[in-house]
Amino acid sequence: MSWIARLQERMLLARAETAWEEGELEEARRLLEALLDRFPNAPEPTRLLAQIRWTEGSRDEAEALLRRALEHNPQATAVREDLKTLLLERAFEAREQGEVETAVSWLRQALELSPTEARLHYLIGCVYADQPDRYAREAFDAWFEALRLRPDYPELRFDLGQVYFENDRFEEAKEHLQEAFRLRPDWPAPAYLLAVIAVREGDHQTAMEYLLRAVAINAAWGQTAWNDPEFAVLRGTPEFDALGAAIPSSAFIPTEELEGPQR
Repeated sequence: MSWIARLQERMLLARAETAWEEGELEEARRLLEALLDRFPNAPEPTRLLAQIRWTEGSRDEAEALLRRALEHNPQATAVREDLKTLLLERAFEAREQGEVETAVSWLRQALELSPTEARLHYLIGCVYADQPDRYAREAFDAWFEALRLRPDYPELRFDLGQVYFENDRFEEAKEHLQEAFRLRPDWPAPAYLLAVIAVREGDHQTAMEYLLRAVAINAAWGQTAWNDPEFAVLRGTPEFDALGAAIPSSAFIPTEELEGPQR
């Protein structure tokens, strides 16, 4: 493309961007379609036109535009990211509707664009984990692939720790929860769950150590522990009783936060 043609493209694109920003979708679309007639599959106009068509509800057309542009411009990173974002949005919507296989299909299409992205494997596992009675093996396979690609994935470590905890496999649970807490020392939930495991194993000292670490991050976890039957055995010890005395009843983290995968 000559510098004159490139300048013309930039001028038309700038006019379309202004129309888009001012809410004049029809004018923006007209300018972009005219631009693409002259410069087919140009990445930047295609991205903006796809965004407009997506906003207008034409999802299939938006996806087709981005796929065509990427086919002609394989190194267009921004186009690739936009297409991945659209696919993820469709996956999240299908998941909200309980359509596991449809959501996974969209995620796998996103994975084709970024095969080594651990987050995509993790999300596939989370979708399968929504129906563990049917897809437990698939969830684990996806999560362990994500773990292979990214061992330092705290949310994944926490989810795996929860699953092992719920199946009374405490040694494996501790391994993942300790790693999650090491990776994110500002996150009290792994420390709290480690305290639950310790108290179940009869190690009250370790349980208190983890509880105090959770409370140091967020004091509301102290009231949660005070009301949690898991820690009833610790009542009467000064350190534990101090948790209930020091925290107002309004400061409370529901233990449901410890249930289900972290998304």
